[in-house]
Amino acid sequence: MDGLSIDFAAHEVLIRATKFMRVIRFLLVFPVLFISTAGAATVALWTFESPNVPSTITGTTISGLAPNSGSGTASGVHADTTTVFSSAIGNGSANSLSANRWAEGDYWEFHVGTVGFVDLQLSFAQRSDNTGPTNFTLAYSLDHTTFTTIGPSFFQVRADNSGGAWNSSTPNANTSQTFNLSAINVLENAPDVYFRLTSIFANPTAGTSRIDNFSITATAVPEPASVALVALASLAIGRRKRKPRNTRNTRKGNEKN
Repeated sequence: MDGLSIDFAAHEVLIRATKFMRVIRFLLVFPVLFISTAGAATVALWTFESPNVPSTITGTTISGLAPNSGSGTASGVHADTTTVFSSAIGNGSANSLSANRWAEGDYWEFHVGTVGFVDLQLSFAQRSDNTGPTNFTLAYSLDHTTFTTIGPSFFQVRADNSGGAWNSSTPNANTSQTFNLSAINVLENAPDVYFRLTSIFANPTAGTSRIDNFSITATAVPEPASVALVALASLAIGRRKRKPRNTRNTRKGNEKN
């Protein structure tokens, strides 16, 4: 083998090694690029509109309320056995989830799974009538036993006589609550997450409170298999685009021998 052939072989090895390192860098960087450029995805959204309009139930509990988008369940728990859970006019919509006869410790609860999601965002609209509860805590749990309060010790809900009235055509921005949960890492990639809004002060038993548009959004994380598939596809495209080897100089070298 002459010097020209040896140089050509070394050049081929260098090209292959360079392409290999490009693929490795792609595999390392691609997940980060994917996450940073991905838009918000809906984990679950409860609007309580058709076909998931809440039924009218008298008792201590309403449960099994499916979201209008995503997956999960919503429920409400009260101490008073004569509580009426029902649908009522929403925040710029026809329906919301409503309950009367509130006591301290009564709550709304929303259960979701966040496997494949990071950087959660939570929002909802809530209002009470003039004698309903106006002080709630927001807490989360991963085991449905131990709950951790999010944000301040409590947040205030607007009542009808303080700018909290709803109608079916125009949303009332004064009644919306938004929480950035991206710093709470334990909520990410979790099979079970429970969000609970609890009334913390005693209220007149005749008062009602409603909740609407309970939304959990996040950034979707690609599965490892998906990342590998895209990497392999990119490698295949790169191989197809590779120029055919230049055999002209090799033929000339052989003719001289």
